[in-house]
Amino acid sequence: MLGDSPRAYGPVSKALHWSMAFLFLWQFSGALLGVYAEDTALEQFFWRTHASIGFTLWLLVFVRGAWGLANLRNRPGHE
Repeated sequence: MLGDSPRAYGPVSKALHWSMAFLFLWQFSGALLGVYAEDTALEQFFWRTHASIGFTLWLLVFVRGAWGLANLRNRPGHE
């Protein structure tokens, strides 16, 4: 079952969550390198990926929102 259930989030919700968490970490790491390791090869590597990672994050925001709305009745409750 790919969807959410009242007891737990499904694999699609978990995959969207953790992929976005990783991509945000990547973006923030690149920003920190831009401040503390400016003009290094590592900072340049992160900067080259900044636009494509940012665009991917925006896409995932919309996909995750649509998925959440589609599973709204099946999602676990907040405690």
